[in-house]
Amino acid sequence: MTRTKGPKKPHALLDALLSENRLRNDSHLADEIGYTKGRICEYRNGTQMSAEFILTIMRKFGWSLKKIDALLSESK
Repeated sequence: MTRTKGPKKPHALLDALLSENRLRNDSHLADEIGYTKGRICEYRNGTQMSAEFILTIMRKFGWSLKKIDALLSESK
């Protein structure tokens, strides 16, 4: 089975991380926080984010849980 590459799905939290931190793409975000690009792709496609991932965002970028929660709510 061949996977076709299409436009990335919008995801409020991931898109905000890219924009506010001037990261080029999901791969660059993955490198920045020490995750695989595949894991970021899974999150973008609807897999529930782990608490560890959310804590990583809080620690790495200094974002509040309130801000992260609001962006996650937009993505549903």
